[in-house]
Amino acid sequence: MTTASASDEDMHGAAFLDTNALVFLFNLWEAAKVSTIRLDGVSDWPGLKQALETAGVSSGTLNNKNSEHLKWGLELFHNLNTKSGSYQYLSSHVAWSELHHVLLADLSMERMILRRVPRSVRVKRPQMLFRAALEEQDYTELRDRLSSFREELKLEYGLDVITVEDQSAGLGTDPRDIWQIAEAVWSHVLIETLDAYLYASAIAGGASVFVTSDASLRDALQKLWQPQGNWMDLVKSLKVALEEVLSLEKGALELPQPIGLRDPLPTVPGNSP
Repeated sequence: MTTASASDEDMHGAAFLDTNALVFLFNLWEAAKVSTIRLDGVSDWPGLKQALETAGVSSGTLNNKNSEHLKWGLELFHNLNTKSGSYQYLSSHVAWSELHHVLLADLSMERMILRRVPRSVRVKRPQMLFRAALEEQDYTELRDRLSSFREELKLEYGLDVITVEDQSAGLGTDPRDIWQIAEAVWSHVLIETLDAYLYASAIAGGASVFVTSDASLRDALQKLWQPQGNWMDLVKSLKVALEEVLSLEKGALELPQPIGLRDPLPTVPGNSP
């Protein structure tokens, strides 16, 4: 197995989008649908807020956490859109599946609150109550919304988020190989299982950047990307293990740089800023 690589002619980098990056983008996309604006038609939060209020979204809905999340989603979109000529965007079946679960859980919670189900009951039996709050039509509608989201990102804005495990994408990756990489990762540093899988997916897809809002995960990945002190020997050992799994020459592997949703993507070597 080898990591994916772009041709020298293309000089493309690859950026992997974590689950929370997809969540923020989806929330922004849905907000834009409500206000009937294009994502690239508004450059800042005041403009988006005005468009949403004009569309009838209450100012209370746009306060505090909700507005912060939309701001982050807007900044992430513009970061990705600005660098779309230099980067290939990747994600994983796991990230898309987690997004799907998050949206179903949010819908269930919203309905239970409207039905005034006490919090103590919701906490004791969350999955049972979540399922009881959903109908067959909800699953179909959400699947269609997610499909429209991916399609519009690609067709309307040129942001094609490739699923690493999709064999037709030509990345040459396989979930079994990704699990091998993930095992090498968690054998060297303690990371949650699914986080390790997502990080392994980024490595398998040849990503040079890993985009996430998870500060704890980003801190761990930063230590792997720029090791200091005791981390230096650990990372050397990890790279040897990964190069063996990936069938790479010694010293050929560069781990992805972790960045936040609001951080601009690094300039790809050989490309203009």
